[in-house]
Amino acid sequence: MARNRPANLFIEINRPGPPTDKSIPISERVYYPYRDMEDHANIARVTKLLMVDLPSMTLVDGGRMIPSGQLGVFSLLAPENSPPDLVFPGLIWPETFGPMDFPLVSALTIGQRFHELQQIRRSLVTFTNRIRQMLLPWQIAELESPTIDLFVLKNQCLISHQVDRRTFFRILHPTYNPLFTTQEATFLRGACYALRGFQQECVATSLDRLLRLPQLDEYMCRTLLEMGCLDREGLDSAATGFLERYEDMAAENGQDSESSSSSCD
Repeated sequence: MARNRPANLFIEINRPGPPTDKSIPISERVYYPYRDMEDHANIARVTKLLMVDLPSMTLVDGGRMIPSGQLGVFSLLAPENSPPDLVFPGLIWPETFGPMDFPLVSALTIGQRFHELQQIRRSLVTFTNRIRQMLLPWQIAELESPTIDLFVLKNQCLISHQVDRRTFFRILHPTYNPLFTTQEATFLRGACYALRGFQQECVATSLDRLLRLPQLDEYMCRTLLEMGCLDREGLDSAATGFLERYEDMAAENGQDSESSSSSCD
């Protein structure tokens, strides 16, 4: 986190199935779903919880009596994720952070899968807009800030410290849904905390699940999103060109496999 360089999730650029048949239009070719994202590894995110005297921003020791209204529970972040003694003002939520199960895919052709992804993307954009409508202007401004306010523990005192918001959430809360942009995912992860602060637990939980919902063909999903193809109607020339190149990868892999088999024989 100190270097603002989170580890990127491994994505294998590949496509299963037989070599592509270029005599068939790309939208009508058989769709072969592929799980190309590496399984996540659990890491410790919090070392321990700290009781904090909020007016003085100091740790509470056993000898002081502090009114409950002046007490706060902060999280000392694990050293794997941050510099030593970096503190988050609250509880890291949720306790688990891995991906959800892959959703079922009903598409039989590449064209059907492409339109399916467009529909999912439209639903996510609509949901994001509804989340924005639930928040106050000052909350939106805070969630769109490039930095997030944390604290550094020095002796018994907590000193304000800012870190890059996008990096913070990418490390503590990896987003496994490739149909959200990085900017959207950063905003929505912060919205989870804001919604929980207003007792909107059900909405926050639903949002968390969406952020952690993976998709088959991770590479294809991310590339089409970056190209803007999922936000426009129709299988335009840019999407067609990419899908053609993506399909060619299977032909190359198939040829490599056949060559290896022949040489072994």
